[in-house]
Amino acid sequence: MTFRMIAGLALLTAVSAGAVHAAEPRFGEFGDWRVNCSQALNCVMEQFVSGAPLDQIALRRDAGPETAVTIAVWPDVRDERQADGPWRAVMTVDGGRAIEIAAPDIYFDAVDQAFVLSGPAIDSAFIDEVRNGETLRIEVQDGDLKTAHDFSLRGVAASLLFIDEVQGRIDRVDALSARGDLPPADAIALKDIRRFSDLPEAIRDDFGDTGRCAGTDESSLDGDAIVHAISANETLYLLPCGMSGAYNMPYALYLDSFGNLGPMPLPVMLDKGPSTSFFLYNAGYNFETGVLDAFFKGRGLGDCGQLQSWVLTRSVSGSVFVLTEERVQDCDGSEPVAPENWPALWPVQQGQ
Repeated sequence: MTFRMIAGLALLTAVSAGAVHAAEPRFGEFGDWRVNCSQALNCVMEQFVSGAPLDQIALRRDAGPETAVTIAVWPDVRDERQADGPWRAVMTVDGGRAIEIAAPDIYFDAVDQAFVLSGPAIDSAFIDEVRNGETLRIEVQDGDLKTAHDFSLRGVAASLLFIDEVQGRIDRVDALSARGDLPPADAIALKDIRRFSDLPEAIRDDFGDTGRCAGTDESSLDGDAIVHAISANETLYLLPCGMSGAYNMPYALYLDSFGNLGPMPLPVMLDKGPSTSFFLYNAGYNFETGVLDAFFKGRGLGDCGQLQSWVLTRSVSGSVFVLTEERVQDCDGSEPVAPENWPALWPVQQGQ
């Protein structure tokens, strides 16, 4: 999930009060803001303003105890950016006190083409001002060029509460909105990877021009590339791998077992019998249950293609995925059927 979100995501207007599971992203829309939380419960709330000098803003908070809030803003004219700085930003809520951000707490992200603001000035007191305010003005100075815009804060309070609930911070001391006296929650065993440079060096070449995952867009990692610390000795990586199509994103699995890191094969069923594959599509992973799902769409409607599910299991040689379900529906123009009712390749049905 990059700061600059992909349009067309399904949006939910509320999140239930039940337990949070990091199986799939969570979305919300409140006033002038959209919120997107990744599988690792890292959340971004954003606003788009067409034609403004700063045409997008995003507030980001990662999961984990007492993590900081960062703010990113995008200049409308990007070909005039001076990527070497010096940079400076000033933020005010409803014309109140000025919050100044200078180096090293501001930089230009060349991948997202955004200015990123961080540091101790973006504290709980400032977040309270934003939560209770009506307008946030941000002025960015890039060399001799100054760019500013007044962003609406309509929906910010609900957005911050949404993030607190998704991240399990309600009534905790590190909440953004629903602050209380409870201590911060423990960190979860799932993390995001946002840049190729964050990948283990042993597999970084796989994402180069001639690697097995060549063509992977670096921006696709953020929110879709995850790391699960299975145990003290094993770490699982689920990573976008290759060029994404119109409605299918390829993924690959890697397993670091006792210091040995390499591609992890998945069991699959073919017409002639069982086999293995190093690739899956449109993956979703629930680290709490160990369930891994994939759904290859034969076409955009999703009325045909391939549905697969595995569960993480401990074997004598280490962690493996066991195939629990595989269904295939031909794109032959037949009457649409729910994917759970597609013909099963596994488990084998009686009479097959």
